[in-house]
Amino acid sequence: PETFDLSKAMEVVLGKKELFQEIVGVFLEQLPNYMDEIKAGIADNDDHALEQAAHSLKGSVGNFFAAEAHAAAYRLEKLGQEGKVESAAGALLKLEAELSVLTAELKTVLKEMKNVDPNC
Repeated sequence: PETFDLSKAMEVVLGKKELFQEIVGVFLEQLPNYMDEIKAGIADNDDHALEQAAHSLKGSVGNFFAAEAHAAAYRLEKLGQEGKVESAAGALLKLEAELSVLTAELKTVLKEMKNVDPNC
């Protein structure tokens, strides 16, 4: 995958596929909540809520060494920090695009891991 660094992500979990799969599962489960919080922060013009939600998402994305998605979340976090919520629409679109690619790749990797014969 090009969107994230699988080898680095596997190093973090000491090569344990089950643990990696669990982390991905939790991330995919929590992602809609993160996005709802980010969108609510923008809609409510709440810079603190935006900053907090983007910061949390950035941490989760960091588990996968997904540079572009991480940078997009960081950008939203900074906009919240600087009280520039009105400038967040474009950054949100960028984040959504990056997360779309990242989640698709993570799901593909999970599928491939489950299809690997453990007896090989």
